[in-house]
Amino acid sequence: MDLTGIDAARNSMHPTIATLVEEVRDLPMSMSETLPAVIEACDNADTSVNDLTALISSDQSLVAMLLKLANSAYYGYARRIETLPEAIVLLGFSTIKSLAITATTMNLLFQSQDELSEVRHEIWSHSLGVGVAARALARKRGNIHPEKAFVAGLLHDLGMIILSVYRKDDFLKILAVAQDRGVTYEAAERDVLGFSHATLGAEVAEAWSFPATHCEAIRCHHEPTAATLQPGLAQVAHLADWMVVDLGVGQLVDAVQDEPDEAALAEFRIPRKDLPRVVESLRRLFAESDAFMPEATSMREAI
Repeated sequence: MDLTGIDAARNSMHPTIATLVEEVRDLPMSMSETLPAVIEACDNADTSVNDLTALISSDQSLVAMLLKLANSAYYGYARRIETLPEAIVLLGFSTIKSLAITATTMNLLFQSQDELSEVRHEIWSHSLGVGVAARALARKRGNIHPEKAFVAGLLHDLGMIILSVYRKDDFLKILAVAQDRGVTYEAAERDVLGFSHATLGAEVAEAWSFPATHCEAIRCHHEPTAATLQPGLAQVAHLADWMVVDLGVGQLVDAVQDEPDEAALAEFRIPRKDLPRVVESLRRLFAESDAFMPEATSMREAI
């Protein structure tokens, strides 16, 4: 998919994107005042378990969501994680950082109950599935940190989430156009909005002070060849997204997607003829771990 023409004017932001970025710039702070400090602490080698516990404990809603995520089937621990210090020790700082971001994203996605609630559930199922798939691909390849891949996969559709909450009419029109014309969501989005959710998501992530490499992965998850900072992160998000769509997880419209990027396949050493086998292995991973669908429902109910 060539989004170059849509996203070329990165230095002159589309006015709708600029407006949306300003609307949501302070959103993470309003949902969790501790999140920026948690991210910073997790990245600090001098932070202790007690330091991080004290920091997160000041936000009880964040504590509750972290424990629920830590006990999800995806992480597969044999015994239940009952306390925050235990979760931090067992999961590690990197995973706790990922889960804190996940929890905040969940809050945004499910903060309102309306006619798009079920669609947002589909977006969440897809996003979490892409995070799981990206992490699995990163572990297999070994050149990308699995937790970075998980976050990139989880947040790749951040722009779509923003649209579904803050521009509902436009979002519904995109879905209607895609269905009527039998085209992908992305193709309809370009016609309706004149920009992509990938660009919007990257601009929002930048406003939220996410690492530049993650902003790039969000921006380039449909066009990984455009990534320059850490191409592998954009490539893993791209491939994981393609595979999860191929499995039909969280697919919003019934349309045939474009083929995955050749360079991304080469980077992860996946011959095109082996794609069905790799996708099937991902299906088994989801089935065995029950990684996202039931947990997404229960986590939504807990918010």
